[in-house]
Amino acid sequence: MRMKKTTLREELLKIEQLNQTDARKKIIELENHHGERRGWVWSRLDLCPLAHAIGHLSILAKKTEQALGGFSLESLAAQYMETALSLTMQY
Repeated sequence: MRMKKTTLREELLKIEQLNQTDARKKIIELENHHGERRGWVWSRLDLCPLAHAIGHLSILAKKTEQALGGFSLESLAAQYMETALSLTMQY
């Protein structure tokens, strides 16, 4: 477990060097590789905080792939609220 945890930490630290698109891809890749750890006994003992963090980050990465937009401030606000609500319901 120690090796995977160290690897995840190192990979997360490298993300700040990436552009937005590559950072999103890397986060989703890390989730696919490390997400299973949330089901391990170590997770229930609160010994896998980064495995939990990557789950939240991957949801955010997926939701921010498409920029918010709209023809008016009201439509932009509605889209923002819809996205925020879907984020809170996912995890």
